[in-house]
Amino acid sequence: MLNKIDNNFYYREYDLCSKSQIENIKKDIDFEIASGRVAEPDENQKKLNIKIPKYQTYTDLYLLNKHKKHWSFIYNKIKKSAEKFTKVSLKLQNCWANISTPLNNYSNHTHITFITCVYYLKSTYPHYGTFLTKEKIIFPAIENSLLIFKGNIEHSISNVPKHLYKNIDDTRYSVVFDFDKK
Repeated sequence: MLNKIDNNFYYREYDLCSKSQIENIKKDIDFEIASGRVAEPDENQKKLNIKIPKYQTYTDLYLLNKHKKHWSFIYNKIKKSAEKFTKVSLKLQNCWANISTPLNNYSNHTHITFITCVYYLKSTYPHYGTFLTKEKIIFPAIENSLLIFKGNIEHSISNVPKHLYKNIDDTRYSVVFDFDKK
């Protein structure tokens, strides 16, 4: 599904993975977070005083897991959708996961890549999705769906209010794939 808002195009796709693929991807993300290998600001981010959210993996998440069938499947599905949307050949630059918990506070930002693909792996509260800063709208974080847009569009993860979290199952998982033109 293609949407146009303020001369920018956004592409949505639904039902990308099976339940077992979703569970396996989530386990891999949980393992990465539990390992203590969570992202730290790089040198440019330090100079700009950009803080990395508490539960965000490093940007090599796909590279670490590409040998697994469920990661290969979701990567190929997302890349194919992104190339269909952009009509150009793409090369993966980064892939990381964000886990939204009551301890997070995601802020507005842009990406330096051509295209950003957000895969909503798990989401108890879909109305807290991706917030577009200029447009002041939220794309819902619908489980097992994909949102594709240009990387230079300012956005943020909509932070779920703390009072809505009842247990660990209320956390939101999203996986970002950033691509540049080949």
